[in-house]
Amino acid sequence: MAFIDIIGMGGAPPKASRLAHKVDRMLDGPMIVAAFLIIPIIFLEMTLPQGSQLHDWVLIADAVVWGAFIAEYVIMLWVTKMPWKYTKRNWLNVIIILTSIPVVMPAAYAAVRVLRLLRGLRALRVVVAAGIVYRSVERILKKNGFAYFLALTLLVMLAGATLIPLVDPAISDPADGLWWSVVTTTSFGDYDSMVPSNIMSKVMAGTTIILGIILISLMTANISAHFVEKDSEDEFSRIEEKLDRIEKKLGKLEKKR
Repeated sequence: MAFIDIIGMGGAPPKASRLAHKVDRMLDGPMIVAAFLIIPIIFLEMTLPQGSQLHDWVLIADAVVWGAFIAEYVIMLWVTKMPWKYTKRNWLNVIIILTSIPVVMPAAYAAVRVLRLLRGLRALRVVVAAGIVYRSVERILKKNGFAYFLALTLLVMLAGATLIPLVDPAISDPADGLWWSVVTTTSFGDYDSMVPSNIMSKVMAGTTIILGIILISLMTANISAHFVEKDSEDEFSRIEEKLDRIEKKLGKLEKKR
């Protein structure tokens, strides 16, 4: 079982329909925005005077965000056709929905610890956003060995940061070595104060630049391929849906005969 499934952020079950996975991806963006909105909502709710008009609007915004979580859960239950499996894979969503119900607390009860704790649990919605981002990143990392290219790029940066202070007396500070490695690997080229001063460091800089260009180009290509493939999958889904409709119409015509 994957880590994202264990923490209750698994998304649509693997055996769910293509439509379910498509809808799941479509909802990722809006749910990330809705989840992160809870941060300013909690801040404003704590700082604004209770009973003021602006405070009331903040409470309404909180209810709208909570409603977005409800809507996403209901929609995914409907499109996956696997309510138990979806709930099992996304149990954290259910807990967040149940523990963050918008409730207007009178001022006399606002200081009660249990009620404050329940209201504070709304911050768990940010975990949902983190889980969605993790799922998206994980999908990219699994494509065409992207994770290996990323690891190699970081390894090149780390190697450069470690070795350059040993071969170049002009770059003796480890922090400067790390900065040199980053700007060299990415070909940013900020050499105003850190110019390689000897043959060995120049050879090392050239090697790092070449490796950086290759690895970062491969990573960029992988990211582009991910989005192109996503568009292709969407187009394939639309064609599949049209073929299904045509097949149903042909079936009806055959029955009429």
